[in-house]
Amino acid sequence: MKLVHDHDSNMPIRSLYSQSRLLQNHQSLSGWVQMLLDCIAVVAVLFLIVALHGYDIDRQYRIQAVITVLLMGIIYNGVGVYRRFTGDSIMLIRLAKCWGMVVTALILIAFFTKSSADYSRQVIIWWALMGYVGGDLPDMSFRFASRSSQRRSDVGIDCGVGASGRSFNEEH
Repeated sequence: MKLVHDHDSNMPIRSLYSQSRLLQNHQSLSGWVQMLLDCIAVVAVLFLIVALHGYDIDRQYRIQAVITVLLMGIIYNGVGVYRRFTGDSIMLIRLAKCWGMVVTALILIAFFTKSSADYSRQVIIWWALMGYVGGDLPDMSFRFASRSSQRRSDVGIDCGVGASGRSFNEEH
């Protein structure tokens, strides 16, 4: 934690920068909810695509689902997808990068374990494309819902009448 000395009293005080940095390093409850919804959506898309292509949801696809959730937890938290508050377009780009890293890691794992023959290429390609879309829907819905609920809670009460009330409202 960064300490700054107060010039008047020569006593160290905590800087606002270090306090805000500390808060940025911790994920909020809403971030964990977003992560859970994303993981559920991505796994649901995987199982749906497997079923639509006429395959059984065998052991290899269940293992893929577990590894995907673990990779999403590691990569998405490492990049800080849910900690940073940014615009929607930047969030979509950040999610695309993270999803690309997850898919790349899964391909590398399948290649090095020589288990890539166990999977349908069509299922994996469709899932890589649709998993991103399916994983983004809960995110964008959650962001929209939290933004609209925040707007509804930003209701204020105007105090005072005349010039004193107007000057108070302009200051606050």
